[in-house]
Amino acid sequence: EVKAIAKLGPNILVAEPTELIGTGKPADKEYVDEVIRVIREINPDIKPFPSAGISKGEDCYNIIKAGSSASGCSSAIAKAANPLALAEEMISAVRRAYDERNAK
Repeated sequence: EVKAIAKLGPNILVAEPTELIGTGKPADKEYVDEVIRVIREINPDIKPFPSAGISKGEDCYNIIKAGSSASGCSSAIAKAANPLALAEEMISAVRRAYDERNAK
């Protein structure tokens, strides 16, 4: 499915294993790496966004460090006891991962 959608030339491509959506169990590194590789082979201008099961800042950090252009987290924030605190944790983790990934 990722290959077919990438051939349509979107700006960003979200790829989430259906069975992980809303579970709090993030996609494994192999899945993330493969999605990014496939998208970049077809069109390096597409921003890859492999995700699913993101539930904490560490998950956001890991997905960005792996090469994702973004991180999703809607169900985790909706279910959180303190949604604002979780959103701030996730945003901070994304910033830190981008900074580390792009440090030269």
